[in-house]
Amino acid sequence: MTSEDREKYAVTPFDPHFILAQIGEDVTVMASEGRLPAFFGREEELARMIKILGRRRKCNPLILGGAGVGKSSLCYALADRIVNGQVPPWLVGRKVIRTSFFEIWGSLLHSDDSFAEYARILKNVLKQCRENPVILFMDEFHTLVNFPVSSNVIKPALADGSLKMIAATTLREYRRDIEGDEALTRRFVPIVLDEPSSEETRKILYSLKKGFEEYYPVSVGDDFVDEVVDLTETYLPGRNQPDKSIDLLELSCIETVYDCLNEEDVGERTDVTEDTAHRVISSMTGIPEEIVAGKMDRLESLTRLLADRYVGQEEALKPIAFRLALTKSRVGIDAHRPDGIFLVAGERGSGKTELARTVADFLSEDPEEDFLSIDMEVYGDFHSFVMLMGGGPGRSSLLSEFVRNRPTGVILFRNFDRAEKKVLSILRQIFEAGKGRDYQGREVIFDHVTFFLTTRAGFDDNMPIGIVSGRGDVAWDQQEGTVRENIRAVFPEEFLSSVDDVIVLKPVCEEMIRSLLDRKIEAWSRQVGKILQLTDPLKDHLLKALSQEEAPVHLLSRLLDREVGEELLRLRRSSEWEDLESVELKRDDGASCRQDDL
Repeated sequence: MTSEDREKYAVTPFDPHFILAQIGEDVTVMASEGRLPAFFGREEELARMIKILGRRRKCNPLILGGAGVGKSSLCYALADRIVNGQVPPWLVGRKVIRTSFFEIWGSLLHSDDSFAEYARILKNVLKQCRENPVILFMDEFHTLVNFPVSSNVIKPALADGSLKMIAATTLREYRRDIEGDEALTRRFVPIVLDEPSSEETRKILYSLKKGFEEYYPVSVGDDFVDEVVDLTETYLPGRNQPDKSIDLLELSCIETVYDCLNEEDVGERTDVTEDTAHRVISSMTGIPEEIVAGKMDRLESLTRLLADRYVGQEEALKPIAFRLALTKSRVGIDAHRPDGIFLVAGERGSGKTELARTVADFLSEDPEEDFLSIDMEVYGDFHSFVMLMGGGPGRSSLLSEFVRNRPTGVILFRNFDRAEKKVLSILRQIFEAGKGRDYQGREVIFDHVTFFLTTRAGFDDNMPIGIVSGRGDVAWDQQEGTVRENIRAVFPEEFLSSVDDVIVLKPVCEEMIRSLLDRKIEAWSRQVGKILQLTDPLKDHLLKALSQEEAPVHLLSRLLDREVGEELLRLRRSSEWEDLESVELKRDDGASCRQDDL
């Protein structure tokens, strides 16, 4: 075949009946028709792959890298270089065919002896690649373990260098499925694609933005590209660059065009704004848009929220609001550790769990999904905790899967003093590094998780339980000091140094219960669509009943249900309910109603 014939061969589509046309994509033809995505960067890795393909033996590159780092793009770039004549002689006119073992299997007309038929087709594919100037790009190469005959068919074909094959898979799957077969691995030369840095990703996006501007009627500024990379680094830690930034850039372009559909200047070029990217990231992650945008006024309102909900605890809870205001506003401090790690001590029923839920409600638009509660009485021993991280084949990986799916979630460890020292050691490493690994060696990123660790350590039987009133600040200061000393006796100093703040909650007082009671009635009002009001005698009755309980916060909802729930349910079923605007709940006479003037 002459040089001219080879060049024509590279860009001429196969006959549809040809086996290589049935088992994958003709990447060189796609490149000649301009159907491949633009490629930027990775010049060093591309040059290495071209040189490996020039060897007489062991001429097969194996591209290793995480999802989204550009393994397929490297092969597409090779096809583009071939089409444009920018390759050395050993690659001139070669055709690149992309396929996978599953695609070859899918080409079968399943017979009674499918594996024998599959082996026959695979041998035929490799034979045609050896007899023609074809480079076979085998994507998802690790899937050869699903077809036991694949390895035995491929190894002889690769032995003499007449077959040029590019394989691609992730490093984890390579180690799991392929590395043990030494006869197979020595026929390949690995090329490791690390995730590009933020600066490298910016350069890639700068180069790609012209293509987006031509396809969509938008203008993309360099500042916007910088914001896209910063957002994906912060809020999509479980995905790799540059794929996640390219996705956000394109989705922001689409969002901008869609927003202009009803405007008179539709079709004119529109600037893509940072607010659009914030909205897209918010929809992808469930994080409120104001937090994504780093608006301090939104985060500073957490201080007011906690003060309203936890009357008398304002000073204790200030560190939580301050820490989250800094980290969630993307100031950048401690960028590679969780957004907040708070050890909260308090007696039973003091609102420790409610505090974690309140923060989750504030930070998320889907707080039920973004909140994970783990009882260390159950998972505090080393083996149980390892199971949470995916500690073995088929075992639960509740913690690691939650973080992968909800990277900015809130995690509550209840009864944290029950955790073994080995568990504390694992968590200390996670807190300090912002990441850990599950049983399969996969990295789990905790950079933007908020942790609450609750304990009753320091609150012994001699301390008041229930509702406390008239308690002096001096007496509480002394008691708080004792609690903190006891906490230092329970938890190792090196672990406490990894915690952002130790929060000690005061015993429940009457003002706190009144505040909780008001919030509960507000929630009921929203639920029933009417204004519910409690008379002072009813409030006093409820407070008196709760003062006799060991855990008044826990029993508040149950007491309300018992005292007024039945009467409220009767009213909701009555014919007069639809005409009411407000309902007044009384102590002695049950619930009485009045219809306010509209």
